[in-house]
Amino acid sequence: MLDKNQDGRVNLSEMKHMLSSLGIRIEDSIVEALMKQASERDDGLVSEDEFLRWMAAQEEIGGHEDDLMDDLLAAFRVFDKDGNGYITKDELKMAMDLIGEPVTEVQLDEMLKATDIDHDGRINYEEFVKILL
Repeated sequence: MLDKNQDGRVNLSEMKHMLSSLGIRIEDSIVEALMKQASERDDGLVSEDEFLRWMAAQEEIGGHEDDLMDDLLAAFRVFDKDGNGYITKDELKMAMDLIGEPVTEVQLDEMLKATDIDHDGRINYEEFVKILL
């Protein structure tokens, strides 16, 4: 969803697009600072692993990034229509349509296969964060 050019890393433009698509309004300078903080190579690009490590560190230390964490959780809740803590295939399809990223059934199945780590047929919050990259 986020890595538009499929190079395995997210650049600033891709991150801004994803946040905007999810209705998260955040100043460009803050996005730039967060990207720099998350990029372990300090090259302005963030891999999935770098992003997940950075998110885990933010959960441990708290701080100013709490708003971003709240925004990501709010975005998850937009996808999780019934509020049960999981995103089903139908909920994912509706949410992708809602944010202007319609997907085919094949793409939907591929997204679920790639992100459903525990193979329970639905996406939890941790898996949701991974799908963004």
